[in-house]
Amino acid sequence: MQIKDVRPESFVKQIRCDRCGRLADVSEGEGEYQEFVSIDLKAGYASIFGDGRDVQLDLCQHCLKTALGAWLRVSDADDRRRQLEDRLMQFDPDKHGGEFPTVADFPLREPNNLPPQDRRSLNSPLEHRRRLAQMRRIRRHGMHLFFMPTTRSFRDNRQQQQRSACLDRARQRRQAEFVRRRQASDEQSVDSSSSTGASHHSEE
Repeated sequence: MQIKDVRPESFVKQIRCDRCGRLADVSEGEGEYQEFVSIDLKAGYASIFGDGRDVQLDLCQHCLKTALGAWLRVSDADDRRRQLEDRLMQFDPDKHGGEFPTVADFPLREPNNLPPQDRRSLNSPLEHRRRLAQMRRIRRHGMHLFFMPTTRSFRDNRQQQQRSACLDRARQRRQAEFVRRRQASDEQSVDSSSSTGASHHSEE
């Protein structure tokens, strides 16, 4: 039987920004404390900070935007959902081989600046059939990935059998050629011996 007890543990109560000195307390709730960005890493072999050294930094959201705002990529959940939907719309197992499309495939998608009457409606029967066909391709591709190890072993066995049969045929051809040459040499020796005996009889 396990008897449990509670013991105090250390936790981060306050964070101070290393750039501006702003102090945030955990008791503030959904405030500055949750928006702090902390870096805590151990430098590797090729690091400019030195191999095995600890690199730490705490920045508030204001200093993060001031120092790195020009390089930050800010997006919301709707943008990520739209990007995922765009990539799923372009996904074709026969073309991409089980991988999502890359940036090189993005020019193939339908531009967003088309007039409303030229855009495809998601409620049209044609669009439903296209979606259904796409889902069938994905399911067929999933089944192919599921059974791929078995089919690969069958294919390897068939290739091994074909190689063995080819080697057997080559060995049989070599044996037949050896027998044919042996018979030809035997016939040639018999002919030469008979011609020698005939010449001896003529001389006598």
